[in-house]
Amino acid sequence: MIKLHFFMYGSMILATMLGVYAQSISYYINSNIVKISPLYSLTVLTMISILLYTVPPMFAYKFINKQQNGEASYVPHIYINSLLGVSISVWSLFVLIMWWG
Repeated sequence: MIKLHFFMYGSMILATMLGVYAQSISYYINSNIVKISPLYSLTVLTMISILLYTVPPMFAYKFINKQQNGEASYVPHIYINSLLGVSISVWSLFVLIMWWG
């Protein structure tokens, strides 16, 4: 149960950092690691961020259905993850669309 909490918080923090700083990370990857277009790395980072927001609530929902006790402790995590996930994913997708346009 504690591992799921850490997994949810860790993925939420990582997804937030990837969603907010994806442009800077893309430029860093292009200049220091691999010479690929920042547009492609931005696309991959945005998709990873969205995936990190969507997978943990699914695991929590699956875990809640298996165990009927303790389900109230996951509800705030799911709401916070949903609120952050929607807002940052919309922003990341907006930035990605502007780059592609």
